[in-house]
Amino acid sequence: MRDYLFRAKSTELLVGSDQWVYGFGVQKIEYTDGTFSYAMHSENGVLEVDPETAGQYTGCLDFYDGDIARSPGGAIGMITWHDSWCGFYFKQVLGHNECGELVWMISSVPLYNDLPRYTKLGNRFDNPELLEAVT
Repeated sequence: MRDYLFRAKSTELLVGSDQWVYGFGVQKIEYTDGTFSYAMHSENGVLEVDPETAGQYTGCLDFYDGDIARSPGGAIGMITWHDSWCGFYFKQVLGHNECGELVWMISSVPLYNDLPRYTKLGNRFDNPELLEAVT
């Protein structure tokens, strides 16, 4: 059985850190005054995190849900989870047309065992320009 690892951006100030924390899931915490926050059990203890930035580890290299990558053929897209396929896929946003030119497109490619052949470029939170440049 494998561990389900996640990463998320901490909303707490961490000295000497890029704000990313890694742990075992995000939990919603409700307080008696009706407010709530989200926390992750990480190597730094329990830290408050932004749930919008949470992404599951793919199990391959250093790829997480929300990472932006380049396929072996040069297409650029985002790695994300597909509920129907029960697996991670490559949401391609920039790919090659029949003439070999890079053009805007949307397609979904199941990753299966191909992820090690992809190159990580960044993620949608720290590097949104990688996806905005092609939209």
